Amino acid sequence: NEPFNVKVQFVGLDIGYGLQLFLSAWAAENLLKA
Repeated sequence: NEPFNVKVQFVGLDIGYGLQLFLSAWAAENLLKA
């Protein structure tokens, strides 16, 4: 069971990191347009 939990944690980190990059890019675009 433990390897599965670790895998889920890494997937969660991956999604969180991707979301952060996406939001950063979106914010930068809006700042440049403003």
